[in-house]
Amino acid sequence: MERLLLAGLVLPLLALPAWGQEVVRVVIDTYRFQPQAVTVKPGTVVEWVNQEKRTSHSVLLDGHPESDRLFPGETFRWRFDTPGVYPYHCGPHPEMTGTVEVTR
Repeated sequence: MERLLLAGLVLPLLALPAWGQEVVRVVIDTYRFQPQAVTVKPGTVVEWVNQEKRTSHSVLLDGHPESDRLFPGETFRWRFDTPGVYPYHCGPHPEMTGTVEVTR
């Protein structure tokens, strides 16, 4: 019982970024990524949060597997370590596009 309680307290913490690590939020609303383009430093975590009322979305970074479907209120996080430009779009709604630029 104590192990389950401990696991319930520790496992959610593993999903959090490291102390002092920057998190940049992109909101998904009205079938758009807002802001559509973000510029971050290496090591930054970008968090997408679906704020639609009834629609699911996903995040599909070019060259990487698609995220799970994000239902209203759900989030997806990706840590960007390497400088470059990372275009992405919504899997079910490919007209929804955005970019993450990682600069030194």
